[in-house]
Amino acid sequence: MVTGCSHPAIRSILGAAAKFGKVYGIAGGFHGFHDFKAFDDLLLIYPCHCTQYKQEIRELFKEKALECGAGLVIEL
Repeated sequence: MVTGCSHPAIRSILGAAAKFGKVYGIAGGFHGFHDFKAFDDLLLIYPCHCTQYKQEIRELFKEKALECGAGLVIEL
């Protein structure tokens, strides 16, 4: 799933996307979102531009939180 600046609504966005199938990963701006348990079941996490807690996300999810930025290519 790719998001824009989603502010604190990541959990709602993940829930809406899950209605269409399994969500494997997320890339985008998470703004001030800090309910990190919402990321537990994801395989890939790309905290981008406006994410305030990038460092915390990378520390909690070392194996699956990756660098994000302009020109990012994600191969599936």
